[in-house]
Amino acid sequence: MPAATTEGQGQAGLLCGPLTILLVEDNPLDAELFREFLADAGVMDFALVHVPRLSQALERLDAGGVDIIFLDFLIPDSDGFASLAKLTGRAPQVPVIMLTGLDDDGVGLRAVAAGAQDYLVKGSISKQTIWRILRYAIVRKCVEEQEREKQLLTARLSQAQRAESLVVVAGGIAHGYNNLLTVILGNATLALTELPEDSPLRSLLEDVCQAAQRGVQLTAQMLAYSGKGQFQKDTIDLSRLVVEMTPLLEPALRHRGRLQVAGAPRPMLIEGAVHELRQVVISLVANAAEALPSSGGTVRVSVGGVRLRTPLTVEQGSITTRLDPAFYATVTVSDTGQGIPQEHRHRIFDPFFTTKFTGRGMGLSGVLGIVRSHGGAVRVTSQEDEGTTVQVFLPVDETAQPAYSLPQPAVAATECRFEGVALVIDPEPLVVSITRKILERYGMTVISAPEWRAGAQLAQDRGGEVRLVLLDVERLPAEAPVVAAFRKYVPSARFLLCSGAPRVDDRERPGIIEGCLHLQKPFQPDQLLEKVKSLLR
Repeated sequence: MPAATTEGQGQAGLLCGPLTILLVEDNPLDAELFREFLADAGVMDFALVHVPRLSQALERLDAGGVDIIFLDFLIPDSDGFASLAKLTGRAPQVPVIMLTGLDDDGVGLRAVAAGAQDYLVKGSISKQTIWRILRYAIVRKCVEEQEREKQLLTARLSQAQRAESLVVVAGGIAHGYNNLLTVILGNATLALTELPEDSPLRSLLEDVCQAAQRGVQLTAQMLAYSGKGQFQKDTIDLSRLVVEMTPLLEPALRHRGRLQVAGAPRPMLIEGAVHELRQVVISLVANAAEALPSSGGTVRVSVGGVRLRTPLTVEQGSITTRLDPAFYATVTVSDTGQGIPQEHRHRIFDPFFTTKFTGRGMGLSGVLGIVRSHGGAVRVTSQEDEGTTVQVFLPVDETAQPAYSLPQPAVAATECRFEGVALVIDPEPLVVSITRKILERYGMTVISAPEWRAGAQLAQDRGGEVRLVLLDVERLPAEAPVVAAFRKYVPSARFLLCSGAPRVDDRERPGIIEGCLHLQKPFQPDQLLEKVKSLLR
C-alpha cells in the first residue's frame, strides 16, 4: 500500500480503530480502482469489504461492524433508489454514499433526499472529497464507541451499586440474626441442662437448637457474601477433602443421576477453612443436581491444578476478579443438564437468584463470597441443552505441608467456677440477659451497659473489681483504642471482644493488645465459658 500523504496522515489519526468500508459494486475493475484510490488518498487504517450484489451487502450488514457504505447506483439485483432504501432501512445509523457514472445533479439530489449521505460521480472524486466523506464516518464511529463505553460503564456502575447495597443489607441482617441466635441457643442450652434425661421436653429443645444451628449456617453464608467472612484457616489438601466428601454429596442427587468424583494426581495444598470449602462443594453439587432432567444425567466433580503464566480476569456478575500468575487448585463441577439461559447468565451471582423456586438460600453469591475470602475466583460456562460447568480457582501454597483435621466439638466447661465482676457491654438487652445467666451460674457478678462510653464509666466506678469485660465491637470504629481507654480504669481486666463477623486467629490480629480474645456470635454457653476460662485462668 502506498505511503500516506501528509494530509492523509493527519486525518488518519482521527480513526477510532480500523474503519470497515462496505463497497457494493458489480464491476471488479471499478472495485480495485476504488481500493487503490483509498490507499493513494492516505486512508491507512481501513478494511474494504467488496460485494457485487445487494443481497450479499444486506447479509454483511446484518453481521455488524460496517462503518460506511459506498453503493453503486446500478447493480444486478437492484436499482439505485431501491438499493438505498433497503440499506438505510436495514441499518439507518450507517452512512451510505451513492456512486454513479452519470453526472446528474437531479439524481444526486434525489439520492440525498432518499437518505444517502452524499453522491459521487466516478472519475471525478478527489482526495479531499473522500476525506470529507470519511471524516463524517470516522467521527460517527468514535461517538458511537464512546456512547457504548458510557452505557457499559453506567451499567457496571449500576450493578456495582446494587451489589454494594446488598452487601450492606446482608451484613446488617446477619449481625441482627446472630444476636437473636445467641439468645435462642443460649437459653435452649441452659434449659436442657436443667431437664432430666427422660424429660419429654428435651426433644423439643433439641429441635430448637438444631434449627438455630441451621440459622447459624445461613448467617455464615450472608457474611461470606457481604465480604465479612474471615475464617480460621488451616493447610488443607483440597483433593483429599473433596474425595472424602463423596458420601455427603451422593444424597444431593436424590436418585436423579450419577455422581462421579475424581481427585487430583497430587496433593493440592491450600490455606482454607474446611467447613466453608465443604459448603462450597455441596452447594455446587446441589445446583448441578437440580439442573439434571427428570430422565437423569451425570454430575462430575474433579480436582485439578493449573499454572497461570499470565493474569486471568474472571467476570462474576458485577464483580471482577484478577488472578495473578501462580499455581491454582481447581474444583470443577459439571452437569449434563439443561444449561443456563442466556438472559439469566448475568444474574447468576445475585443473592437468592434462582430459576427454580424461591427460598433456596444464597446460591452462587454465597459460594463466590467464600471463594473470594480464600483469594480465589469462580468461572461459569454454560451451553443451553448441553449443561453447565462451574470452576473454582484457589491459590496453592506450594511450600506447605497438610495439617488439617476434622473440627472437634467444644469441650464442656461445666466444672468451671469464676469469681469477680464481669462487665457486659452490648446494645442488645436479650444478649446481655443470656450472658448474665451463663456467667452468674458459674460464680461471676455481672454488670452491664448498652455502649462502651457508659461501660467505661461503670468500670471507673467499680475500679479493680472488674476482672472481665465482654465488649460488643460490631459498631466500634476501632477496637484497640477502646480497649486502651478501659485499661486506664481496669488495668488488670481481661477482654472478650464479641461480634457477628468471624475473625482470624486472635494471636494474629493486629492492634489488639495482650489479654484479649475474640468470641463470635452466635455462641453457646460452653463456647463462652471456654473463652472466659482461657482469659481468667
